[in-house]
Amino acid sequence: MRGSLSPETKIDNALRELDCSGRPFVDIARSSGVAVSHGTYSEVMNGKKDFPQETADKLLDILGQMLRLQRAISDDVPIDWSRTERVATALALRRHQQALLEDGDHSLDEFAEKATKSVVS
Repeated sequence: MRGSLSPETKIDNALRELDCSGRPFVDIARSSGVAVSHGTYSEVMNGKKDFPQETADKLLDILGQMLRLQRAISDDVPIDWSRTERVATALALRRHQQALLEDGDHSLDEFAEKATKSVVS
């Protein structure tokens, strides 16, 4: 049995909080450059094996971005996670926007906001 601090348990808990199933999560992660398949994800989440640490770290990072996206919209307004391309685009734009904001560049603000709003059900 996995402990409450295992990456797999953290992933499962975060997906429950987001009301996101594994299939769109894997698609979003893959669109964000994480090398994970639906089969591997299923095996891991069914306890047959564990994610390699690097993959687990990347998946937890994507989940953190997804949680921040949900909070940016509102915890009361559900995101349609099945819109995987829109979600992946919103996450990418928000990552790039954050990098630019460190230099005081607001050139992606409008695009990131539109992409953020596009993921709402």
